[in-house]
Amino acid sequence: MKVSPIKTHKITRQDTDILVILDAYVPTLKEQTVVAVTSKIVSICEGRIVNDSSVGGKEGLVAKEAEYFLPPQESKYNVSLTIKGGLLVPTAGIDESNID
Repeated sequence: MKVSPIKTHKITRQDTDILVILDAYVPTLKEQTVVAVTSKIVSICEGRIVNDSSVGGKEGLVAKEAEYFLPPQESKYNVSLTIKGGLLVPTAGIDESNID
């Protein structure tokens, strides 16, 4: 198996169509090639970016997005443990890294 990263421009709110990005940066692929796209890129292209102050902070957003959640103060790991889509996911998959 060969893994090759593909560099792109910085993906921002203005990038609303992931297919346009893939067409611009992904070369012609051989049959049976797998392309993996990070969930952050997918989220940005779907417009799933919010200002956490508009929903009661990060904990409010986690509570809104998760089907079930355990607040961080009740977890020995100090992280919100959540069930989302039938999966155990920390903080309902909400990512704050690289937020600018």
